[in-house]
Amino acid sequence: MNLAARLRLAFLPLAAVGIVLGVSSVSQVDENHQAVVLKGDQAIGVVNRFSPGRKPGSGAGLVFHWPVIERVVMLDRTLVGFEANDKTVETTDGAKLHLDLAGRYRIIDPVRLTGRIGNQDRIAPELEALLAPLIQAEFGRLAASDVPLPGGSGAWKRIAAALDAKSRAYGVQVVDLRVRRAVLGAGTLSATYDRMQQAREQLAGEIGDAGVREAAQIRSETEVEAARIIGESAGRDPEFYDFYRRMATFEKISADKSQKGKTTVILSPGSAGQR
Repeated sequence: MNLAARLRLAFLPLAAVGIVLGVSSVSQVDENHQAVVLKGDQAIGVVNRFSPGRKPGSGAGLVFHWPVIERVVMLDRTLVGFEANDKTVETTDGAKLHLDLAGRYRIIDPVRLTGRIGNQDRIAPELEALLAPLIQAEFGRLAASDVPLPGGSGAWKRIAAALDAKSRAYGVQVVDLRVRRAVLGAGTLSATYDRMQQAREQLAGEIGDAGVREAAQIRSETEVEAARIIGESAGRDPEFYDFYRRMATFEKISADKSQKGKTTVILSPGSAGQR
């Protein structure tokens, strides 16, 4: 084997190593991701970092770094969903409520995130751990029937705000939080339904009482107005007023069942009652 052949054989492994190192020193960051370049545990650069108002993908592209010495951690730049399932809270009425929650977050400080928890896979478990005491603190002040309602007496907004405040320590912004499922424990389901039914019946009774009072008031006002009109007619038309009094007397007598067959009404041929 001549010298040239030996040199080619010696160069091939070096070329292969060079190619591997070259490929390892380049990372592709697309428009939906941001990247943190780390040297050891120290962040030395951020690529395509999320910033409000910044056009998506404006910082995307290739990232060059030293292989082995430096590494690139990829993180989502868009909204990311998370779930926290089977969270149990005890309400003011002693009910056990099992909740399945869902929310969305965004990574707003990738350097802080990698420094605190290393990578994105740790975010959901951290948020779930933060949620448990926040849920109990808020819903422990509500009745079971109020928890699943839209708004939950403002508790959901307060929980989301508190979770967002705590998650900022990890470089994360919690955008929203909602209930996917709320289930009462078997032992408290029947009792809660009974309380809800009693509350509805009480409300219906209050509405019914108000209707009776309003009807009585309307009837009273109507009778007063009728008496006023009849009284005024006595001065303007005495003959009509006398006729009205006679008819009222006849009506009263005929309506009295105890006097049926015992009372005789005598009318003169020219009386107003026969006209």
